[in-house]
Amino acid sequence: TGSETYLTFIVVGVGDRTGEYTIVWPTGLESAGGITLGGGEVDALLFTVTGTGSTAGTVLVHGHVAGTDINSGEDLDDNTFDGGWGTMAVQLPADPVIEATVPSRSTVTSGQAADWYVEVAVFNAGDADLTLVPDSTRLVTDPAYPFSYTPPAAFEEGGTLLPGGGRRHLVYTVTETPVIPAGADLLLYPRAGFEEINSGVYREFDTEAEGSGYGSIRVQAPADIRIVRLDNNAHRAPYVNTLQAFPIVLEMGNTGEAGADSVRVALETAGSSAIQDTLITIMAIPGGETVIDTFHVTAPDVIGEEIFA
Repeated sequence: TGSETYLTFIVVGVGDRTGEYTIVWPTGLESAGGITLGGGEVDALLFTVTGTGSTAGTVLVHGHVAGTDINSGEDLDDNTFDGGWGTMAVQLPADPVIEATVPSRSTVTSGQAADWYVEVAVFNAGDADLTLVPDSTRLVTDPAYPFSYTPPAAFEEGGTLLPGGGRRHLVYTVTETPVIPAGADLLLYPRAGFEEINSGVYREFDTEAEGSGYGSIRVQAPADIRIVRLDNNAHRAPYVNTLQAFPIVLEMGNTGEAGADSVRVALETAGSSAIQDTLITIMAIPGGETVIDTFHVTAPDVIGEEIFA
């Protein structure tokens, strides 16, 4: 009997939520195809749920069926309240959220070829699990500049699964920094897309569109080092005695924005003075600053003029 054959959906701890579901009733038995179930036969009724209820939780699915004994005309019915019911978990939809975008460095140099990385923290604020769609990931800058990067094919923790309530990380590898001769502050906007495992629905989070979760980095003008001065710092410079030890002071400047590391400077002479260390290494010259170092020299045992460079 069609009107007395139906399903009931009961959310544990909440109650009957059948009215939230859209169901297509069966028109007949699954195997036999009609409405007559012969003696000793086993068949099935297929209900198609086209709209799942909105109340999340553990759901008890109860079946109700009614029919008529063909011989006697007696009405027959049964339900699953005393056994045979089904259960399912109705979850809130997956909700991917990019929480933070953190570059591996706070500053990089315009046009640098050395790799740097952008780590993106992704959280699933829903219940349903997600799987990453690798070809959906992208990284753009504002202002927009062309640059090269390798998008992630999986999470840093491994695999492509982002479970409900879970947090994972994506890492973009920037292989070529934008060329910005004057330097610039860039906003970093990642995007990542996912497929919800329950429904197959595509869901994505675009930090540029959402206005949250993005990061930033400073692209600096390249370092520009030069010798500011090279001075004989003897007591009565430029004069020294034969075999006198005296210092030659070097001042190096960096007129660029990016810092310069391990700057090597050599001192040469056209004469016969002895230079203790002909090559010195300045560990760092920050952008826009100068650094002073000293060469230690001993004059020769002959009189004359000498040029150092």
